Amino acid sequence: LLLLFIFFAQINSQQKIYNLTMRNGLTTNIINSTHKDAKGFIWFTTDDGIYRYDGVRFTNFNSEKKQPLGLEENIFFQIYQHTPDTLLFLSYSGQLYIYDYKEGKFSNLSKRDQLLSKVAITSALKSEKDNSYWFSTNRGIINTTSSFRVIKEYPIPDRDKNRTVTNKVNTIFMDKDAVLWLGMLSRWIFRFDTKLKKFVKDKVNNLVPKNQQVNAFYAYKNSDYIFAATGGEGLLRINKKNYSHVKWRYKANSKNSLPSDRITALLSQNDSILWVGTIDGLAKLNLRKNLIERFISNPLDQYSLCNNSINHIYLDNQKVLWISTAGGI
Repeated sequence: LLLLFIFFAQINSQQKIYNLTMRNGLTTNIINSTHKDAKGFIWFTTDDGIYRYDGVRFTNFNSEKKQPLGLEENIFFQIYQHTPDTLLFLSYSGQLYIYDYKEGKFSNLSKRDQLLSKVAITSALKSEKDNSYWFSTNRGIINTTSSFRVIKEYPIPDRDKNRTVTNKVNTIFMDKDAVLWLGMLSRWIFRFDTKLKKFVKDKVNNLVPKNQQVNAFYAYKNSDYIFAATGGEGLLRINKKNYSHVKWRYKANSKNSLPSDRITALLSQNDSILWVGTIDGLAKLNLRKNLIERFISNPLDQYSLCNNSINHIYLDNQKVLWISTAGGI
């Protein structure tokens, strides 16, 4: 599985990016996310179904295959390892699918529950404490058991009844105090205390315009700092104790800035390096030195990004960085 990587072995070595596209066997270049499973296979979600990659060949799973694989649609986004023998996938329509290695088939879990069948799931989070799941949806969050039995739904409180806004939650993240951070499509951030089972009223929403979109969160272990990837205000690092914050943004004619203020993905390499995906390229943020290195697509450079629109960033257990873009991997 060495056809695509940014090489990390030597800190000062030149970093090269190797691409996988339709030229390598994919039927589409739109890659939404990447995941390496417990068995060593690489999985990709695309707008033409799901791909499994063994380092040489791609195997495509979609709804148009003659064999009954269990898929009812072709556009998929997130991938999660549920157990060593099963994977979870979220579809464009918000359906939750599970893949069973032993059976070699997919099943639609949303159809098994009346509530799950009525909502569109947008992201998932597995609690380390009790292995329960928290799902963000088009109208709030849902807590289920590890076997996906619904415990309770918590709709987003309608705090601004004079405005017609969506309650869709883009992403979900749990901090060290078991508080969920909900990145909204157009209502910035909501927080939910999983211990008290209620939404938190705080000053987080005063940091940026209220209609701002949030696409991802990240926090280092046992840290009070939460990174928030916004859809137009750049990258924020929020101190959850006093609401102070630091912001990284795009600056014209400055190489030491993000490629864009529209952030799509976050991934930590270590305690000092944070990778930031945007709609206009990839950034390597050195938090200790406050330096930014950009990676931009260059048609004349075969070792550059194949596309600047970053959908997802994934680091596997062999320190291979997989960059899912709108133009390939």
